[in-house]
Amino acid sequence: MSAALHVPEPSLVELHALALARVRRFMRAQAGAVGALGEAEAFGRADHVSFPAARDGGFGVVRHGATLDSTYAPAAHAQRVVEREDLDSAELVVVLGAGSCAVAAAVQLATAASDTCVAVLEPDPDVLHGSLARATVLDDCDPEKLAFFTSVQSLKLHVGNVYKDKRRLLLMATPAYRRAFPELFAELPGQLEEATFLAAITANTGESRSRGWVHNLLSNLHRWTEHPSLFALENKFEGVPAIIVAAGPSLDKNVHLLRALRDKVLILCVNTSLKAVLKAGVKPHMVLSLESLNVSTHFEGVDLSDQTVVLDQTCHPSLFDMEAGRVFTFLDTSPAHVAFAARTMKDDRVRGLSVGGSIANASFSVAFTLGCDPIMLIGQDLAYTGGQMYAKGTVFEGITMDVNGGHGRIHDPTGTKQAIIDASDAGESTFYAERAMVPVPSWDGEGTVMTSMDFNLFRYWFQEAAIHVREARDCTLINATEGGARIEGFDHIPLREAAARYVDALEPCDLDARIETAWASAPRYDPEVYREGMAQAVKDCEALLDRCTAAQKAASRAKKALREHGVESVPFRKAVVSLEKAERRVAKQARDASLVGACVRAALTQIMADHYEPADGSEAARWASSMDHSRMVVDTVHEAAQGLIGRIREAAA
Repeated sequence: MSAALHVPEPSLVELHALALARVRRFMRAQAGAVGALGEAEAFGRADHVSFPAARDGGFGVVRHGATLDSTYAPAAHAQRVVEREDLDSAELVVVLGAGSCAVAAAVQLATAASDTCVAVLEPDPDVLHGSLARATVLDDCDPEKLAFFTSVQSLKLHVGNVYKDKRRLLLMATPAYRRAFPELFAELPGQLEEATFLAAITANTGESRSRGWVHNLLSNLHRWTEHPSLFALENKFEGVPAIIVAAGPSLDKNVHLLRALRDKVLILCVNTSLKAVLKAGVKPHMVLSLESLNVSTHFEGVDLSDQTVVLDQTCHPSLFDMEAGRVFTFLDTSPAHVAFAARTMKDDRVRGLSVGGSIANASFSVAFTLGCDPIMLIGQDLAYTGGQMYAKGTVFEGITMDVNGGHGRIHDPTGTKQAIIDASDAGESTFYAERAMVPVPSWDGEGTVMTSMDFNLFRYWFQEAAIHVREARDCTLINATEGGARIEGFDHIPLREAAARYVDALEPCDLDARIETAWASAPRYDPEVYREGMAQAVKDCEALLDRCTAAQKAASRAKKALREHGVESVPFRKAVVSLEKAERRVAKQARDASLVGACVRAALTQIMADHYEPADGSEAARWASSMDHSRMVVDTVHEAAQGLIGRIREAAA
């Protein structure tokens, strides 16, 4: 199994319906018949939970003597619960309580014809494990639209990823679950409101940066013929401690300690903190960046000729142009990016690295991939203690945050942030200084500090990563920042104390030589394979153009048949069937031309937001609106595919 870290993908704790469906089928096959539990009894076996057979089929759930789901007719009960809810306009339905999974299945099947997603929060893992092992009602559900969670934090990260176009978010809970978990039910609305803020951050970042990421990926992909993948270092540093150096203001307290640790600890430095680390007389073993903006100013005046730099393939091309001694590359876990790279390089082993929302998150994934233990964080404040944002010596040291209740405003007197945007040709004209603020537990656990929603998203990512890491292997995680926000799942001790426990007794070793050896011997991709792959990428887009043209004609024919023959006519019904087939062909071909989806992300989001029901509400008017909507989507994909062909040819030249 790969050691690559993927967060927030489902873990053994946060069970996904698709994986569990396979488990259920396997267990039922082992038992010899559907309904015979056999090996399933190993799941959800706990003294406080039982799963009695229901009199009308299925099973009930009893926890601590209280019934969580009907022991008489769970399916019928679930149907009554669902019928009381208005599901039509919901983009996401959150269900408190898995029970027998009958409610979750009923909601998913009731919304199967739409793009509505369902997320189930089951506070008791024993209930969830036992129910998923037995719930045959989920076999007909769409696993891509149904997910299960056992923690509010995991649910919030999921909402942040799937809640896109800001239609209604519906919270459902049966009376039994409201009684069993009253405090959780009371806090969920507020937690979900915060999750929608996280969703807005994720969506805004994706929509504003997705085209830039595609442009950078195309510009940088040929670098795989020059530089090795980060995975050439996978598990090369097993048992070696790692320190991830971020740029928060608390870095001022302990950056000087790195000098005495360098020969025993792998020092991973994010691009923002590089100058502060060098000023302290420390040469990091690796400098990492994933910035799609032109942050080359972070490296001005720095000699990189003997430095190891680790770059995301979607970094601004200027970073690859730096004259570094060694460069390793990685690719984020975006399905579109990974699929394109794998198809272009004719290598189905291409893997992505979970980068969270920041280079510090990505650096944690790197340390995990390399096999490091323990993994320590410094300068990872994720908060604005004293109004400071960055450590001294960093390129952003003059930037401050004015916090006033639930609002914050960044002050950048030198205009450094805006200058980076202006130098990046990123399609953005303004640095947004306003931030929504929330209190979070402080590093020492003795109060709270204020942080922004984006920083809090990074904090959640670290907390989820801690769960995944401990499931994968025995690894010590330490937040030695000595200030800022608390990160659950990490030990919070000063760096000096962490060094005394885990580093001081180690023998010095030449970590730079180990990196150099791996870099020199690692394979690079064949340039001819790259050229052939890019030519195939053009063909994929051309095939998509053909599919779009066919769908455009099908939409026009359907609209004409509606106008000339009416809704109930045979010609119109046939035209609709033809249109739907054409749309499916577009979707299928778009999987091969996967970057097109990234290019149209913002446009399709806007189309969905602007789509409206016709004023007169007649069936004919609704069908006409649907035809117009289909045509807008296909036109958008067609335009993106055309533009992408030019970009691919330019990159391959």
